[in-house]
Amino acid sequence: ARAAAAAAPGDPQAPLARVQRFLEGVGKKPVVLKKEIDGFIAARLQAALYRECLHLVESGVADCEAVDAAVFNGFGRRLNQIGPFLQADFAGVDLVQRTHAAFFPQLGAAQRDTRADRLVEEGRLGVKALRGHYDWSEEKVREVSGRRDAELLRRLQVDRAGGASSSGAGRGRER
Repeated sequence: ARAAAAAAPGDPQAPLARVQRFLEGVGKKPVVLKKEIDGFIAARLQAALYRECLHLVESGVADCEAVDAAVFNGFGRRLNQIGPFLQADFAGVDLVQRTHAAFFPQLGAAQRDTRADRLVEEGRLGVKALRGHYDWSEEKVREVSGRRDAELLRRLQVDRAGGASSSGAGRGRER
């Protein structure tokens, strides 16, 4: 389980260190922010990814199923081991620079999730309504959530056994 903490402007670091030790003591893996922001880092990253997924679907490049498959059958498998900056180092920063120079101008920049607006208006609220981006059956909800939960539990057990690093420590030094 993850948690985020940030020192208030002008506050000494001692209270932050105490909070960090407390969170670690209860099994959390705190991420210390250098400054306060709206939302958690993970939620913001998920929103950025979702915004580009939305752009791909809304512009007719692919449907939801293809976009989801590209994540869970592709780069998503790496994300539970290395983050984007570690991945860039392994791919080669020069390669990342070239591909990002081509892709960044094309990325979606939506300021509002108009697809979600439409789905909510139609009562398509996700698995709780058995309709969202997908149409769901109770059986399919159990299957997908069971698979998700089993993998999350497996990862938590690995973490508790000391098999995963929370910060990438020992993997390289940040510049």
